[in-house]
Amino acid sequence: MANRRYGILFLTSILMASSSPSATAHAQSVKSFPTNNQIVKVAPTSAWIMFNENILTLEGKAKNYLQVVDSKKQRVDLGDYRISRSKISVNLGKNLKPGKFQLMYRVVSADGHPLTGSIPFIYRP
Repeated sequence: MANRRYGILFLTSILMASSSPSATAHAQSVKSFPTNNQIVKVAPTSAWIMFNENILTLEGKAKNYLQVVDSKKQRVDLGDYRISRSKISVNLGKNLKPGKFQLMYRVVSADGHPLTGSIPFIYRP
């Protein structure tokens, strides 16, 4: 009888661990400025992305970044990205011309998994 209880307890703990959201979830972007496919009428002076987990601060080859590029893939940010907990941000140049842009990012979340992506937007005064 005791062996059966331990077996049930063991199976229950395995099922609970395998169904735990934190054991399988990875970071996701939850907010940004500009937002996905947003048309902005005033030239933004900065851009940012917030994630559902803190971002690890890394140096070297695999470091985090946030870049803003135009339709020709030319950078329009100042290269001064900053990380504060779950948010990465960067300043933009002052002479932004109307057109299509993308926030391009690579971050490593608190769980150690890298996340890359892009968020398009349009600047149309």
